[in-house]
Amino acid sequence: MDLKRLLAVLVVFTLFIPLTTANAAVNTQNISIKLSNYIGKKPELTFSFVGKHSIKGNADIRLEESEKYIVKVEKGNLHLYDPKGKKLKELGTSFIVEADKYAEDSVQTIYGNSTKKYLGDIQFEVEDGKYVRPINLDIPFEDYLKGVVPLEMPASWNLEAVKAQSVAARTYSAGSIGKKVADTQGFQVYGGYDWHPNSTKAVDETSGKVLKYNGRLIDAVYSSSNGGYTESNSNLWGGTQLAYLPAKKDSYDPQHPWTINLAVDQIDTRKLDLKSPNNWWNSTTEVDSAVTNNLKNVLYALNDYKNTEIKIVRIPKIEFTNKNSSGRSQNASITMEFFVKDKSTNTYRMDGSTLKSFKVTHSTTANSMRNLLGTMNMKSLLVSNNETLEHTRLAGLNRFEVAVNVSKEGWSSADTVVLANWEAFGDALAATPLAYQKNAPILLTKPANLQAATKAEIQRLKPTNVIIVGGTISVSAKIEKELTSLGVKSISRIDGKSRYEVAYNISKELNPASKAVVAKGAIFADSLSIASYAARNGYPILLTGPEKLNAAAVKAIKEKAINETIVVGGEISVSKSVYNQLPSPIRIGGNNRYQVSANIIKDLNLNPSKVFIATGNSFGDALTGSVLAAKQNANMVLTPAHQLPGSVKNVLDQKLVNDFLILGGPLSVSEDISMNLPNLSIKLSGKGFGHGVGMSQYGAQEMAKKGMNYSQILSHYYPNAKLENN
Repeated sequence: MDLKRLLAVLVVFTLFIPLTTANAAVNTQNISIKLSNYIGKKPELTFSFVGKHSIKGNADIRLEESEKYIVKVEKGNLHLYDPKGKKLKELGTSFIVEADKYAEDSVQTIYGNSTKKYLGDIQFEVEDGKYVRPINLDIPFEDYLKGVVPLEMPASWNLEAVKAQSVAARTYSAGSIGKKVADTQGFQVYGGYDWHPNSTKAVDETSGKVLKYNGRLIDAVYSSSNGGYTESNSNLWGGTQLAYLPAKKDSYDPQHPWTINLAVDQIDTRKLDLKSPNNWWNSTTEVDSAVTNNLKNVLYALNDYKNTEIKIVRIPKIEFTNKNSSGRSQNASITMEFFVKDKSTNTYRMDGSTLKSFKVTHSTTANSMRNLLGTMNMKSLLVSNNETLEHTRLAGLNRFEVAVNVSKEGWSSADTVVLANWEAFGDALAATPLAYQKNAPILLTKPANLQAATKAEIQRLKPTNVIIVGGTISVSAKIEKELTSLGVKSISRIDGKSRYEVAYNISKELNPASKAVVAKGAIFADSLSIASYAARNGYPILLTGPEKLNAAAVKAIKEKAINETIVVGGEISVSKSVYNQLPSPIRIGGNNRYQVSANIIKDLNLNPSKVFIATGNSFGDALTGSVLAAKQNANMVLTPAHQLPGSVKNVLDQKLVNDFLILGGPLSVSEDISMNLPNLSIKLSGKGFGHGVGMSQYGAQEMAKKGMNYSQILSHYYPNAKLENN
């Protein structure tokens, strides 16, 4: 039945047991079962049997035991074929394979999607004019339950729990005695003669027992797990609240967790030519096609999208809202972005020369949304968390904390730490290659004393060495004493009369290299954009004035025998005359700092699998993050706070970058930017499995483990109902 989940994955190997006194005369209460759960829709079916069987009303057909016969629908009628494929007879729209007796040695087998055995008679009918539909006719009701209970609850569970399940199943279906029911979750799953000793014992020991309220059978619904809180019937289905199906806390349910992840980008449009959709339309499918196929049916029902074909490109948002008294969501919405093709004209809906993207937000009940997402994925309406899994963001209340969080991300410990002034960026511009060479994080400090966060991080890292970048005006001698008190054994300082000299002195500490990076010393953006690349390759970063090549840079080039240079920035930053003085220079420029950061990736023909994103408005995050970027073989791009520049977005799209790390909080790099990056996913998590109304099967098992009997279990889950004979 659709009110309970099938626990087939938990059922142990099923054992067949003897049918000792099973006889249609023992119990005159019978029920018939339409068999589709293990068959599906088939135009032909094969069956066999043991024991004597015949075609009712057709004495001219002789059936042989253990042979496989075929039933086919041909021109709307049933035709019976023998094992060799010879047609035996046309039998109209219905016929019955009748067992000579109802007994354990008289069993029919039907070969559908699964092979299943059945006691008693099987009627074959034509369904929808083209399918064969078997019906297990007039099975004794208690034997029917023996085929249900082990399919609805693991038969090997505690006997008292299985007894409770037996009573619930009996109560649920007792009103259908003498009728025809389904063998699916839409009613109760029925496995035929697929019995288990424990569940058979449970049915026998509760024979005839049902639950009643005011003398009438209750609606004995149940589910796998209620997540710790039963749902009421009125909350879920509306209508009058029933006294025996309240919403209440359930301390016995083990609160099984569930999680569903859904890709935000269902189709990666970066790989597609949106001007020529016909080239890829038929070969392109969504990541979560089982879900998007359901969502498309919602869109196809709208007037604007009837007789169309849709590709869902993005699912940027799912919401579950309006929780009821049991904590379950009642309403939900989902936003979809998609492309449209009109079937009638075989044309695509375009925006000029480019495929147009449409957006629709579908609002519905939470239960309907669960069906759209898949009830085996989203296992209940008890949603405890709904979040978009963004790329890693290393943030903090200030740049000191960002630096510390970068350090924690990349280093469990460090032999060396580089320490720089938090606002005098000039000294630190060239420090990244040295920090990378030493495998050292860069931490920030105010001039007079260490900030608490920085101090705590040094204590965590336990470095032997600290390299201070800058003079005592930037980082005072007092801080050296603080470092000593923290157990740092070696403290060195790299300084100079200017930032240019500091860069030169840093270059002297680096391993030999034939190539160097040259950037304007008066700005931070260009140096830090290329810092991770320079560090990975061991290139020193040399600083210069815009119109004159600084003497310190000239000295470094000569002493390190540099024969190639990469100039970062346009001619306003590093003039043509400076450029011409450099050995074998190439220039990476741009109209602004953001374009320069993008062009570093583009012009150097880099193919980063990961990119760091930092604000271009201040230096701290990009500085401290650059060493981690180098360590993770990533590049750095810069952005204004609220929108990724077109030049940056274009190069990231062209390079198909899927992995990002964001430096700084939302004031530095906004949520709008992070939420529109590729490779995001929506994560829903919750507790329970099923609707949660009535008995929790896992809760029943836990109660039985604690020594409670089936009557106590039923009283807990169906308060005010009475256990009586049917």
